[in-house]
This record gives sequence, structure tokens and C-alpha cells, in this order.
Amino acid sequence: MNTKTSTRDRRHRARTFVTPVLMTAFCTGCTHSPTISVFGSFFPTWLLLALLGVLFAFLVRAICVARHWDAALPAPVIFYLACAIAFTFGSYLVWLA
Repeated sequence: MNTKTSTRDRRHRARTFVTPVLMTAFCTGCTHSPTISVFGSFFPTWLLLALLGVLFAFLVRAICVARHWDAALPAPVIFYLACAIAFTFGSYLVWLA
């Protein structure tokens, strides 16, 4: 007769214990601020790495134009955008490692 209530009580007790433990575990990742100090000012890491990605895309474009590969690209804007995004995400993964 009381088996259902005792099972419910055990589940409720387990939930009230596990929830704060999980919340604490998930909040520990917020201890580090992803910023870079540039001349005393703190900039977000993603902003500087996005700028590096755009510079990398310009470098890839210069190489493609110098080798005459630019004319063979079907959608150069999408290609250079993909290069910038790939370098930005790749450098962010290297930065986090």
C-alpha cells in the first residue's frame, strides 16, 4: 500500500540532492573569463580570433589571385567566408586547448 509513496519519496529525495550537485558542476566552467589583455584593455577572445579569421581569408584570397585560382571558384564569396569561419573556429579550439 505504501510502496508507491515510498518510491515517490525516494525519487523526490534523490532529485533534491542531485539537482544542486549538478548545478554546481555545470557552473564551474564559468570561472575563467575568455578575454585577452591588449595594451591594458581586455578584449573578448572571439572578437580577436574573428579578426584573425578575416585576415586569414584576405591572405587566402591574395594567394588565390596570385595563382589565378580565383577565376575557377564558382562562389568566391562563400569560399572566403568559409575560410574565415574555419580559421576562426580552429584557432578558438587551439586557444582553448
